[in-house]
Amino acid sequence: MAGDVASGGKRLVFLPFGDMWKWQRKVLHEVLGPSQKSIFGPFQDVESRNLLHGYLKSPETWHLSNAQYSSSVIMSMTFGRRTKLRDETTETIIAVNDQLSKSFEPGSNLIDSFPFLASIPFAKSLQPWRWWGDNLYNVALAYVKPANAQYLILTGYRNFRNEYSNFINRQEEGTVPKCLASEFLRLGRDKECSHESMLFLFGSVIEAGSDTTRVSLNQLAAAAAIFPDWVERARQELDSVCGANAERLPDALDAPNLPYIKAAAKETVRWKSVQHLISNPMSKLLTSLPARHLARLHIP
Repeated sequence: MAGDVASGGKRLVFLPFGDMWKWQRKVLHEVLGPSQKSIFGPFQDVESRNLLHGYLKSPETWHLSNAQYSSSVIMSMTFGRRTKLRDETTETIIAVNDQLSKSFEPGSNLIDSFPFLASIPFAKSLQPWRWWGDNLYNVALAYVKPANAQYLILTGYRNFRNEYSNFINRQEEGTVPKCLASEFLRLGRDKECSHESMLFLFGSVIEAGSDTTRVSLNQLAAAAAIFPDWVERARQELDSVCGANAERLPDALDAPNLPYIKAAAKETVRWKSVQHLISNPMSKLLTSLPARHLARLHIP
């Protein structure tokens, strides 16, 4: 359902291993790989300063600052534009992802329970899974308006196709910095795939980098509230690099001198995965068990 119907076989995260999967992976490594960090690093640096400003100016809405940071970083890298809070495109993507995640629930749709139904030439009127899945596919590309009026208000009816059109207009005006979309076109990769596959590739990057980063930052705040002692140790390490009076802010060049902070960032991802537990019944079972029952090890 999620891969073949709602994504039309084009979303990278649902692609089976094959030529298309290898091609998309190669393109992303080519444009967004470690060798390009000098190009995309400044995007993150700008947004991290804006994030700190949001914390200081409106500490009561820290979680909204996290959302703005994550969406603006990935949108800058993909389409070369910064976003504001409650950006239409990112809210659409999050809304579509929320709908898409429902298809992961066991028994939520007939086609996943009985895959052989996909090979039977039923009329579309007899394929209820397509009523929902095809509509979600079209909403993602903004080919059609969402049927539900409330959903239309939520998403703002702007997604992959509209965002790409906006990018092309800005590129013609010469106002687009180097980004995934501009490099993709410069290298001629758009001639190697369909237009829809290209849009889903860009959209998949935004999907992967917006909501997940926001949730991880929220989990980091939760870890700081539950285990405040590590925050003080991280602060001491940061002070040793940037000065006790915050003479400057850290940048990517300081990473080798901040091993504890790097470890804290990695631990945040390990500690609380952003994957919806409902999509993995086993993970729900494991999280319901006492820590001592996990492989006979005590994992706090």
